[in-house]
Amino acid sequence: MVMALLQELENEAVASGQTAIEEALREEMFAETAFWRDLAIRHGESVDACSATSSVTGQRH
Repeated sequence: MVMALLQELENEAVASGQTAIEEALREEMFAETAFWRDLAIRHGESVDACSATSSVTGQRH
């Protein structure tokens, strides 16, 4: 849910030409993705499964 909200905010920033906000949102999305990926890995999820999910959502990892 958080990622969907961040993506929506990023889309609004892009549409309104607010590049500083757009970049900040991208960095926040990257940090959120990394947090949840690392948490999943610590709890036994495979790195490959986490990477596949990140590639589907378009997130860097």
